[in-house]
Amino acid sequence: MEVIQNVFNKAENGERVMISFPDMVSFFTVMKWLSEQFGDPLWVLWTDAAVERINYLGKKFGFPVSGNAVTIGAKKDCYYLDVVARYDVYDDVGRLIKTLPLENVLIISFGVNFLEIFGQSLSKAIEFIIEHENGILCTCTVGEAPNILFPFHDTFIEIKSGDESYLAYRSYIAKLRFSVDGGTVEMGDTFLVRGEQ
Repeated sequence: MEVIQNVFNKAENGERVMISFPDMVSFFTVMKWLSEQFGDPLWVLWTDAAVERINYLGKKFGFPVSGNAVTIGAKKDCYYLDVVARYDVYDDVGRLIKTLPLENVLIISFGVNFLEIFGQSLSKAIEFIIEHENGILCTCTVGEAPNILFPFHDTFIEIKSGDESYLAYRSYIAKLRFSVDGGTVEMGDTFLVRGEQ
């Protein structure tokens, strides 16, 4: 996870990082590592689907089970995080981000790619991203990352399943993409995750 470690160890207040994950196991592994490095993040959960996935991780793997969350467009109860605010997708999310309790260094925005499944536009997620000023914002997607979000982030990390996955462990490849002189450069590394944490 060297690429991820380097990005977050060098990230400064106000930076925006986007990470796409192939599955919940890789999402869990990286989010747990980030929490261990930066303390409990502030979770911003978009839609009931994001709340359900966090509930699943808390129940199955015991993480996340502490910390604060804000839900946007969700009615489900989040069993393992303390929901400090609930907002509708139609609320002024630009104003929302300015009122968040940002003693947290890390803000994990999870589930923006679920908005379209629920018939919602990504415009509110983009509004949320461009109004972000404090803390390190980490926008996370599981599955296909919406291309429209890339320009609003300072860094994009794409995690893919590796070829060397077995019953005892899975391998993942983390690729950091950035633009240099009109072209795109990729840097990457491989990390292993033990099966059934």
